[in-house]
Amino acid sequence: GIEAEPVLDGIIIEGGVPGGGEVDARGDQRIVMAFRVASLRASAPIRIQACADAAALFPHFLALCAQVGMRVAQEDKK
Repeated sequence: GIEAEPVLDGIIIEGGVPGGGEVDARGDQRIVMAFRVASLRASAPIRIQACADAAALFPHFLALCAQVGMRVAQEDKK
């Protein structure tokens, strides 16, 4: 596994290859984008919770992720 620590201007991720899991982004678009990119190296899917507000900062981020081969999907909150 890994350890992730939010800092004032980003996030520090330490450890080996992310193995997948869930992340609560708490609406922080920096955490959302960091873990979307980290998922490229993950050995299992990473589900990011509380990321609806991230689209306001970078509305086309999901489309760009798909263009570079990332498998991303947005789930509607039920």
